[in-house]
Amino acid sequence: MEPGASPPTLPGSGGSEACSFKRIPAWIRYNEAGWESGWRGGRLLPEIILRRGEPMRAMPRWFWILIGLAVASAMGAVLVFLYTHPAAAAVLRDILIIALAMQLTLLATVTTFLIYRLIRLVDWLQEEVRPILGRAQETVNTVHGTSAFLSRRLARPAIEAASMAAGVAYALRTFVRLLRGRAS
Repeated sequence: MEPGASPPTLPGSGGSEACSFKRIPAWIRYNEAGWESGWRGGRLLPEIILRRGEPMRAMPRWFWILIGLAVASAMGAVLVFLYTHPAAAAVLRDILIIALAMQLTLLATVTTFLIYRLIRLVDWLQEEVRPILGRAQETVNTVHGTSAFLSRRLARPAIEAASMAAGVAYALRTFVRLLRGRAS
């Protein structure tokens, strides 16, 4: 922060409540470079402050590692169970085949519906957008004709008159200088 600058305010506080460093964990501090983490390394965004004023903390890495190990263990246990009980594996296989067939049917239905809606969209674009583009082309042609007319009838004569007046003024100035030069 720049010297004399006020500390950042909490989101949702209307700018009245200054950010208290007591609410921010020790490993996050605000410095001139912005919000940075301490021992974790890398850049962090500022903490998200919940409506009740408490910071929302990110889950630690070890928590996600434990979750991954639990999921992998559960999958391993299911595989061992299915290997040791082939009748249950056959039933599960049949259930999964039926579920996949139902998903395939649903997917085919949704795809057919989306293709139908796409065809309707293309039809609508042809019916609605082409006339709009035609009117836009007519407007462009009208503007082009108007600007060409104004250029021929107004701008060109005005430019010629202005250049003629500038030439006459320059000639008069030169003539006056010549007369003053002879008089002295």
